[in-house]
Amino acid sequence: EAKIHAERSVELFPYITNYTNLGAIDSRLGDYEGAKSAYLSALKYGDDKLPYENLSSLALAYGDPSKNIDFIKNISLKKYPNDGILWFNLAILEYKYRNKSEALMDIKKAKSLTHDTTIDFVENIIMSHKTLELKVKDGGVVFYTY
Repeated sequence: EAKIHAERSVELFPYITNYTNLGAIDSRLGDYEGAKSAYLSALKYGDDKLPYENLSSLALAYGDPSKNIDFIKNISLKKYPNDGILWFNLAILEYKYRNKSEALMDIKKAKSLTHDTTIDFVENIIMSHKTLELKVKDGGVVFYTY
């Protein structure tokens, strides 16, 4: 039901907040393509860090890892270099898909900007070279290690 209202709000007033809300609803419903489209549309109507953070979180579950890493590094972090959520999500993607040494630098940067036990948990995984599994559950990403 919330999606109907969010779509109507976008129709009546296309604005960054309304598109961001629609993206969050789509993500929660598992419509990742729709969520990404809504977040990218949000950026056409304003410049706020929330759509960038949401896109980086969505990247943990959806899309091409290399493109997602490049988007976070070359677009999102260029605009918001002191955003701990962006650094945290980049660290996870780097660790899972590309470069473990960069992931360690990224997680340390996230930790210096944001104090959260989840950051400590992921930092421990990276430092101990454990396998990190990501699962989508109830619209969010859950971390598993072994």
